[in-house]
Amino acid sequence: PEGRVTAWNEAATDTFGWRREEAIGRSVFDLLVPQGVVPRYRLAFERLRDEGLDRMAGGRLEAQTQHRDGRLFPSEVSLGVNRFHGQVRMHAFLHDISARKAVERELLESRTRLRLLADNMPALIAYVDGNRIYQFNNQAYQDWFGVPVAQIVGQPLDGFMDGAVLAAQPEPLQRVQAGEMVSFDSRLSTRRGEIRVHTNFIPDTAMSRPPYGFYILAQDVTEQYQLQQRLQHEASHDALTGLPNRRAFLQRLVEALARVRRQGSGLALMFLDLDGFKLYNDTYGHDFGDAVLRHFARTVQSAVRETDSVARLAGDEFTVILEGLAHPAAHAALVARKLLAELAVPVMLGGRELTLAASIGVAVTGGDSGGVALSAESLLSRADAAMYQAKAAGKAQFVVS
Repeated sequence: PEGRVTAWNEAATDTFGWRREEAIGRSVFDLLVPQGVVPRYRLAFERLRDEGLDRMAGGRLEAQTQHRDGRLFPSEVSLGVNRFHGQVRMHAFLHDISARKAVERELLESRTRLRLLADNMPALIAYVDGNRIYQFNNQAYQDWFGVPVAQIVGQPLDGFMDGAVLAAQPEPLQRVQAGEMVSFDSRLSTRRGEIRVHTNFIPDTAMSRPPYGFYILAQDVTEQYQLQQRLQHEASHDALTGLPNRRAFLQRLVEALARVRRQGSGLALMFLDLDGFKLYNDTYGHDFGDAVLRHFARTVQSAVRETDSVARLAGDEFTVILEGLAHPAAHAALVARKLLAELAVPVMLGGRELTLAASIGVAVTGGDSGGVALSAESLLSRADAAMYQAKAAGKAQFVVS
């Protein structure tokens, strides 16, 4: 009851450094308790002895203890009480839990580091269990959607903000919960507006069973997507006029001819060459020539339907693909007359008034023109030859082949 040691085993010697003969009869506070906390521990002991000894029996607590050499370490203490002929004895089972505490500290530090890393990653990171319930979310969820992370954990995946996206992607969910890693692209509505997102689902095959839980890693790839779109546009469009270039034109022509063969409709290909363009360049300079080409491109686009395709091949050579025609020759003639009339209207460019003219060659296939649908190369060659015929006929003309 006074806190003096009456029994001391070999494990106590190994743990605290005091031999049995040194420990017997001495106060436990002198042997085991760091001097800085002796008063507080002694007070707690006395209160326990006087008020709650039986209540504490069988319980466990953690205490800071001291080795004979002054080294401090944590111990776990299990208390018990013996009563015999009116005498009370407390017995304590103590063991050094330094290793356990070190592991706990390492786990805590590791968890803190992982949380810090996850919260500062420019991506959504989450863990979803096999029942599709969120178990972990990083700070990006709050940054993107304005919902505190604490409110997301425990919520069903398909009931949250990206549920609509995932509902439209049932296959990735099924595949990842079957144990397959899945990637897909989607659009996502966030506080910053709609963004493009690349998402990876990674199955947790090591820690769970089918249907597997899985990790979510979703990255905002809007800038990369926009850059890719811009590069693709630049690769397939003319920088001066914004029209499709020769490469894009040939691809569109091949696709249009495939539709002609499949649907039986007619198609007309117009090949346009701006008359007198070299004179504009030589007389007024290339900047003026560029302004003429841009005006010519706008005029051609305004003369055809939105479903028709206008392209700039090179220099002052342009093409138009007219699709879905029952009478391709007649329709192309109407468009050519309309275009020549619009070009003949005087316009002010660079402080100068001028009227433009073009030589137009037309090649047709399908529809009422009969015959087998031509190849892209054959059709382009015929339209080019017809354009030279129109130019030889006095320019500002069109010829249908």
